[in-house]
Amino acid sequence: MPDRDVTIEKNEERIAKYLARAGVASRREAEKLIEQGIVTVDGVTLTTPAFKVTADMDIRSMAPASTSRAPPGSGAITSPTG
Repeated sequence: MPDRDVTIEKNEERIAKYLARAGVASRREAEKLIEQGIVTVDGVTLTTPAFKVTADMDIRSMAPASTSRAPPGSGAITSPTG
């Protein structure tokens, strides 16, 4: 078996997924924001969603806050009375 020097960063994830988990936008909406040049990582404007980030990076989005979307897990659960 050939010897490989492979470094795997366990905490890396694609920028669109990171933004979606943070509640900024859905993954598809995040990809559109990136293509519009609204997202920066460590001061560099991204132009492609094919970029992996880690938690220690400075990730910023100039997208307006969405008021129509509730954060995950905030849905009300009701049970029938009686």
